[in-house]
Amino acid sequence: MWGWALDDIEVREVRIKRSPFADEAAKPLDFDGLIPVGTATFFKGIRPDVAKVHADYPLNDRAGWRFRFPLKEFLLEGRESLTIHVLFVDKEGHSIALAARTIKLAR
Repeated sequence: MWGWALDDIEVREVRIKRSPFADEAAKPLDFDGLIPVGTATFFKGIRPDVAKVHADYPLNDRAGWRFRFPLKEFLLEGRESLTIHVLFVDKEGHSIALAARTIKLAR
């Protein structure tokens, strides 16, 4: 997965979460009812288009992020679809939902 995120001060992190499956009542849910999967990594210079269009934003040269989602574990468990949520946290601690997508898992 990849994308980009900017904030008027700083994007501190991009969090990747997923919706729980119906049979996962025992899994630890975050405060928002989602299951944390991991944190994306920012890469400097991989989105020069974003930096150019948003030249007035701080840290615009490191807006691009990537995350390797562990889809294999869901394929092994026989899941048919998965809803992924992407959120960013700014320097002030605000958490903002960027996107949520449901994907079909092919075996």
